[in-house]
Amino acid sequence: MNDQPKISVIVAVYKAENYLTRCVDSLLCQTFQDFELLLIDDGSPDSSGVLCDCYAEKDNRVRTFHNENKGVSATRQFGIENAKGIYSIHVDPDDWVSPNMLEMLYQTALKDNVDLVICDYFEVHRSKVKYVIQKPTSLFHGDVLKDLFRTLHGSCCNKLIRLSCYTKYEVHFPVGINYCEDLYTWLLLLQNPLKITYLDSAFYYYDRSTNANSITIRYRSTAYQREKIFFDNLSLILNKDLYASELLIMQSRLAFAAIVCGKLSQLEYTEQFHNLKNASVFGTSWNKLCIKLALSGNLSLAEFIVSFRHFFSHAKKAVLRLYEFLYENFSFKL
Repeated sequence: MNDQPKISVIVAVYKAENYLTRCVDSLLCQTFQDFELLLIDDGSPDSSGVLCDCYAEKDNRVRTFHNENKGVSATRQFGIENAKGIYSIHVDPDDWVSPNMLEMLYQTALKDNVDLVICDYFEVHRSKVKYVIQKPTSLFHGDVLKDLFRTLHGSCCNKLIRLSCYTKYEVHFPVGINYCEDLYTWLLLLQNPLKITYLDSAFYYYDRSTNANSITIRYRSTAYQREKIFFDNLSLILNKDLYASELLIMQSRLAFAAIVCGKLSQLEYTEQFHNLKNASVFGTSWNKLCIKLALSGNLSLAEFIVSFRHFFSHAKKAVLRLYEFLYENFSFKL
């Protein structure tokens, strides 16, 4: 392997023994060969670290690191600091990729002479595979930043970036944020004049079914705290004049998280979220309805509706009919 590989693939590994093999095997069978694979064991209590070492012994493209548990954000940053490639990309250990992913991304970066390549991805839920388009509204870095609040996924896994951009613009994965840390990092990077291109192909398989049974419970118990930390940090890094709408979107997410978790009193809802009631970001009736209910004193009903939607999202049409009925039949006005 060359001293400087073309691409560094960074995998933050924690409790991944049941699916790490699928992930790493998909990377090692790439049609593109000039890359390094960093497997960073974040203090896994299972056999993930042993599996990482086994791969390193068999393939000289693999470099393994064993650290104390510090969370995914610190682990991603460790990967960036130890990577040697010209470009880098992150892959989660419970996902997998197509054999031609690195080749296609690198060729596109080279052809268009860019810092960042964004591509589509696949979303896998049990036996269903959904193609998710990630085309930005424009390739201007500021517009891509805004798209991350609306149509683009904040993940690092469908984006190949020039590694030197992290040091050039002094961007680090955040300390103390282990929720939406990818999105936070992109929001820092995209405030700088990155050259960007879009590749209308999907190579990355994002597995939503892994540990699916515990996702709902974790979300309900920690959603408000995580959203609050993220929103507070976001308010520090984004220009409030340039990104007023984007900050309002994040504040709406905080409001819904508070409803889900039941963290605030009725008075606190009214004080903190009154400015959301006329916001244009609420394009769907259910968003508007939940805020309307919370602000009008029907907090328990708002909590029920959010919970109903969350747990029975597969019954989408029935849920929408419920929202429409409630919205049309409640007399209070915003």
